[in-house]
Amino acid sequence: MRSFLKIIALSTAFLGFTHASLSHELWIDTPNFEPATGDEIPIELRNGQMFKGISLSFFNNRVQELYFDLTGRIDADSRMGDMPAMIVPPQKDGLLRVVYVSKPDVLTYAKWEKFVDFTNHKDAIWAREEHVKQGFPQDGFKEVYTRYSKALIGVGTSQGADENFGLEIEITALLNPYTDNMTNGLPVDVRYRNIPRINAQIEVFERSADGSTQNYTLRTDDHGQAIIPVKSGHTYLLDSVVLRAASNRASTQTEPLWQSLWAALTFKVP
Repeated sequence: MRSFLKIIALSTAFLGFTHASLSHELWIDTPNFEPATGDEIPIELRNGQMFKGISLSFFNNRVQELYFDLTGRIDADSRMGDMPAMIVPPQKDGLLRVVYVSKPDVLTYAKWEKFVDFTNHKDAIWAREEHVKQGFPQDGFKEVYTRYSKALIGVGTSQGADENFGLEIEITALLNPYTDNMTNGLPVDVRYRNIPRINAQIEVFERSADGSTQNYTLRTDDHGQAIIPVKSGHTYLLDSVVLRAASNRASTQTEPLWQSLWAALTFKVP
């Protein structure tokens, strides 16, 4: 009975936190991005701001996909309420890729100012202008959102490369941050429906060894790529968001008017 109540409490906390702010990131984290080959690897799903947030439990109704890939995809063997959300068993040397896709969820904008803040933050002012032009309600309207998160973890010698896993929106590292020379930064590729996102905003969150963080934005080039300036000993979260009209859009409060797709990539530079 006590375990059941714990799961209910955690589920309630999860629901409340994901709707508490419209600009919270969700990312894959781990206590050690450079584990030894004999180490289990805890995989945390974190939700928060400025690369700081709470660890979320595993819930089937929230997770579409959760898996890791070193030499082939292995789906999470997680149970309801597990925290951390997944434990990766000891792996051999290589670049471990961890992928999380959420199930679509819906939030409600109680105040117009929240949508204004969100569209400012995520470089989607055009959506706000269209919203007004279409005469949509400015309070009580809905958005459906989905998260597409990936992490790169260097196991042992960390040899290997990131790859595109075919997510609807995805950030892919074009070099290995654990083994390649990062003097000139880490090149990344951003794609939406496997098409390069040209002149798209990337928000970069940088976390130092003492836990302090800072963030800034940059834009992709004509090939949908960008160079991320990185520092030794720092951990990074990259974020890129697509906002689009929701399918079956209606000017009522019963169906979502907007849909957002959130891509995230986390990694460390040794």
